[in-house]
Amino acid sequence: MDASTEQQLLEELLEAGTYKSSVLNSTSDVEETLKTALRKWSGEKDTSSVYVCFFASSSSREEGGVRTSFSWAPSGSGEARADQRPETVKRFDINGTSGESAGNYSMLYFKCVLPGDLRRPSRHALLRARASNTSHSERKGTDEAMRQHLSFVYLMSRRVTEALGCENEPLKVDPVVKPALAKNSEVPPGSLAFEK
Repeated sequence: MDASTEQQLLEELLEAGTYKSSVLNSTSDVEETLKTALRKWSGEKDTSSVYVCFFASSSSREEGGVRTSFSWAPSGSGEARADQRPETVKRFDINGTSGESAGNYSMLYFKCVLPGDLRRPSRHALLRARASNTSHSERKGTDEAMRQHLSFVYLMSRRVTEALGCENEPLKVDPVVKPALAKNSEVPPGSLAFEK
């Protein structure tokens, strides 16, 4: 997948033929901020979010749009948060990466193992990618829109993982979004843990 895929997903999410983008922080700024935050991280709660881009169907932010951000979170954060609000959040699996969406936002949680002095703290953290959707799209709460939103977050996250130099390459393959298997469901050995 390439930039044209991201563009197509954005146009569908915003229900607009064109959109305007605003860079809130450069890739190098995001990289440096996330690495600094990880060095100072206590491991108990999320670090502050670093905002990357804002995409809107018009020049006015009042019309809403899609905004992406990244932060570090304690391991296990994704499941715990989705469990707190199961009636509003749908859980998904994207190539083994944990994701959730509620229509107006989507999040991914994944391991990003960094080299050098950041190897140890990065092994105890999850990189959290979040994209809010404040557009007036009438379809943003649909299953299809949630999948598109998660695919978009995944592709944007791939750029950040490449900048950070995640040694485990967590988002190497193109996104395939599937519903996550219910927690108490039995999974036959060797099968994929997804609902069909």
